Amino acid sequence: MDVSGKTAVVVGLGRSGVAAARLLLARGARVIGTDAATRDEASAAALGLADAGAEGARRRGYNASARIAEANESVAKTIREVAREIDACLIVCGQRGRGAFASAVLGSVSHQLSAHAERPVLIAPQHPAR
Repeated sequence: MDVSGKTAVVVGLGRSGVAAARLLLARGARVIGTDAATRDEASAAALGLADAGAEGARRRGYNASARIAEANESVAKTIREVAREIDACLIVCGQRGRGAFASAVLGSVSHQLSAHAERPVLIAPQHPAR
């Protein structure tokens, strides 16, 4: 998929999210990093992390912005709404690698996004640190 000049949403600012954002930025995409959170989880630290990531991308010449959205119903729904609002060409999210049972019982944001998003979803698996 050619992402040059298009907007992509990267969900979650963990290791896989940062790696995905770097890949998209290197291929010319405008990247918006999001961390959907409940009101209690949304903090100055989360916004500071998002701002730092966006600033790093801007220093490298990319058009990047930080955004945190409050999840009132579900994280996946909030991510879909943000992606629709900014007309993202792609949603990128990580996968924690829970076991099959835990994922079936608890569900997962990546599974919900892949099943219900109105645009392409790229799921980046989390690899152990080397």
